[in-house]
Amino acid sequence: MSIGGGMRLLHRKEPTKPEAGSLGELIPETASKGTILGWKVYAREVETANTSGCEGFVNMLDSPDLAKSAQGHVYFSFPDYEDAEFVFARPEVRHFVRVLHQRVKHLFYFLMLNPELAQLLEFMAAFSPDDRLSHVGDRLRVQASEQVHQAFLERLVAVWRFAEQVDDNPKRVVRGIAEHVYQPDEFVGLILSFVGDIAQRKSRPEVEKELIASVARTVVERA
Repeated sequence: MSIGGGMRLLHRKEPTKPEAGSLGELIPETASKGTILGWKVYAREVETANTSGCEGFVNMLDSPDLAKSAQGHVYFSFPDYEDAEFVFARPEVRHFVRVLHQRVKHLFYFLMLNPELAQLLEFMAAFSPDDRLSHVGDRLRVQASEQVHQAFLERLVAVWRFAEQVDDNPKRVVRGIAEHVYQPDEFVGLILSFVGDIAQRKSRPEVEKELIASVARTVVERA
């Protein structure tokens, strides 16, 4: 599974300046499919892996009505790094993204996976070892590993749980996310292997095994 790309921010209205000491900045936009919510993450947050602003923003969306209206309509940008080459390959950005996805495991429920925003690329780069990243011309390429696939499946499980929590359709949401995966055959093969391994572990509760299997079946059906 490999993916190449870069980030080009969509046109948006200029937001008001954040107050001194505030974290992040909300950028509401209007698009044909509804409101798009962008959140600017500044260097002071990235350098200290301070994800509290992002977490607070996502937590504001956890009521059923707000969550469902924001599903698939959120993106994060790094304005202090817009002029940097291969922003997602920078160690501090990769660390920040990894910490954010560790603290908000259902984040993919909200993320807008438009290739121009490269948020799947962000995730892959964040959870990959250095030797899996390469530059092809002006593009960053990430060769995914089993570790990344497992991390992604774990996030899909968290998305499924969150979708149920807010009375959304978990199968529809997970399918929508899975369709953005490149080289699905390789992804599916690794997921089935991972699920088979989990099934053998007595330490995993049966209900959890069943949930993981449901998510895996949904991904396989989509692929």
